[in-house]
Amino acid sequence: METFRERRRSALYLSRTACLHFAVLVRTTAHGTNAVVHVYGKVSLVDEAELKQIVLDTTTKFESTMPRPWTVPFSEKEIFSMLKAIVGFKIDITRTEAKFKLGQNRSAEDQEKMLRNLQAAADDESRALARFIQAQRQTK
Repeated sequence: METFRERRRSALYLSRTACLHFAVLVRTTAHGTNAVVHVYGKVSLVDEAELKQIVLDTTTKFESTMPRPWTVPFSEKEIFSMLKAIVGFKIDITRTEAKFKLGQNRSAEDQEKMLRNLQAAADDESRALARFIQAQRQTK
């Protein structure tokens, strides 16, 4: 079964107004749920040192939960050579838009079954999605 994290997709493009549009689509097909978030704002590129830190921090964050976390085994020269293939950027966010499809179009029975399955899942992402769905229900 695919986890919540494995189904993330993102798209990035620059508009004619030089604003960055960044959309993240999260989909869990096994449960028929998805979320789309669009972030708008002014983009700025980061320098090599900041990009290196972003890559190292991201690697540490996502590898730290693995049974045998991978660490960066490369020399400084090798790291900076690889960083040339990455464009690092920051977004000064001015607006966000989000839309969630969390099984609202399904029967109450199907919604409860989906929620139980997410709550019982082995991965943290599915359980986090279950908590999010419950919180959304409470705000209505």
